[in-house]
Amino acid sequence: MELKNYKDHKFIVSSGCSYGMIPKAVLKPFNLINKTSFFNMMDMNLYNQYGKNWLEIEEDIIVINVSLGSQGSDWQSDSTIHVCQRLLECGVKNENIYVLVEWSQWRRFSVHPFHYVNLDLNKFDWCEYHNFFFEYVKKDDILFQNRDLSDTIFNDLKITTSKSIYSVGKINDRIYISPSHVGNEGFKGLGDDFDYLIKTSQDLDNSFPLENKIKTYLNNILRTQYYLKNMNIKYNFLFMQSTLTNWTKNENGLVCHDLISPLENGFNPINDPNTDIEIVLPETKLEIDQIDFDNFWLYENKKYRRGGIDDWTIDNFKEVGYINLHEHTKEHLSKEDMKFGYGSHPNTIPYLLLWNKISKNCDFLKVKTDFEDFMLEKYWEDYNYDGYSKNNITISKKEWLKRANS
Repeated sequence: MELKNYKDHKFIVSSGCSYGMIPKAVLKPFNLINKTSFFNMMDMNLYNQYGKNWLEIEEDIIVINVSLGSQGSDWQSDSTIHVCQRLLECGVKNENIYVLVEWSQWRRFSVHPFHYVNLDLNKFDWCEYHNFFFEYVKKDDILFQNRDLSDTIFNDLKITTSKSIYSVGKINDRIYISPSHVGNEGFKGLGDDFDYLIKTSQDLDNSFPLENKIKTYLNNILRTQYYLKNMNIKYNFLFMQSTLTNWTKNENGLVCHDLISPLENGFNPINDPNTDIEIVLPETKLEIDQIDFDNFWLYENKKYRRGGIDDWTIDNFKEVGYINLHEHTKEHLSKEDMKFGYGSHPNTIPYLLLWNKISKNCDFLKVKTDFEDFMLEKYWEDYNYDGYSKNNITISKKEWLKRANS
């Protein structure tokens, strides 16, 4: 089975970091809710209550989500362009591809292993099996599973991750290491040369000027935008957080982009255009002016400006919007697990409800509005429940307060 056999199919291509969960939340919501040790177990209770297909889909679709935890814009740009280019080379029509990219934090950039260090790159132990979210969605049976297709896509795309260090990725022969978001122990365990690699990479990360990191970030967005426009591929972008605003500069010229947690005193976000990056750092205006914001989803109101997934979740889902339940949560959910705010990983429901808001340019997949209403109702039933949880989507406010104050 070769990928070219699917050239007449519709494709959704997505990339991001660990926040790149929207496609999976749309296609596998019942598998993500109250997860068990069995990776693909569905929550049959909620599925049976809804009792029908929850997607508006007119023909079969193939979803390729190559989001990789801890990675930054280098990975998101390269992986998106790589997958789209390969699909086009296989004969897939550009009108049959839709792209969704979740842009991670601007601080993250990638380092490729230095050629002057004698490294055995096989020690990364590259996965030889499908390790991203590849899904074949049949219009008449959206629960259908096609393992052969997943393996075919994986083998053809030449994009994988390390089994030794999860967040290290590889596209063809290029390796992606995000120094600021990877632990040293995994590298140290591979030998002294790898220990040197990560420590040197982290030193480079710490010494790399903020202005250069931002320029790299914005240029990655722009080159991806221009590639997709040049290839006539429809797309939508979004941010993990309010990346392009909430910037400040003190009297000493120190530039900061600190996002305050809702749990901290003084959390009172205000939509203030004077904190836009091109105002505080005017040298970024050239890049900002080139971004096509018509294809960006930004969460905005009187409190939030140019917001992303976190801003949307904090503002709309209260204390429990970052609680993700699994089979051991009731016994082991700690205060640390209950923290909510920037970087805490939202619940499945915020991700699910974002699809229709963001994917304005996707012509061949929508979530049914009555399903959105159904899942949102179940979420608030949990929130207002008198006990631990009614539907196992999240915990109640009462339970959250009890554990937070214990």
